[in-house]
Amino acid sequence: MMKISEQAGEMSIPAQEEKVSEIYVILTDDNGNSSANRRVITKGATISDLFFQEMGKNANPAKYLVRVNREHITIDHRLQPGDRVTVTSVKFPLWDLETGSSV
Repeated sequence: MMKISEQAGEMSIPAQEEKVSEIYVILTDDNGNSSANRRVITKGATISDLFFQEMGKNANPAKYLVRVNREHITIDHRLQPGDRVTVTSVKFPLWDLETGSSV
């Protein structure tokens, strides 16, 4: 599995010769909460590498819509410099529009 690192913080950044570039990652959980982060990827990293690192090794890809640059892709898609990755849960709670809370 290829290593994908946070740009800042405690995680290490790959050596310069292994570094491909930054990518932009947007994650949305089952409750509709989102986070957006930049990641540094290593040469040859796939969407599968990124998905399991971000979502956990037991995550089920079938429960998420994964897109790169707004395109539907396969799990073995190789990430490129500047890619924008969106991982969105396909299960969102129902909302009661009158109360503004989940049903």
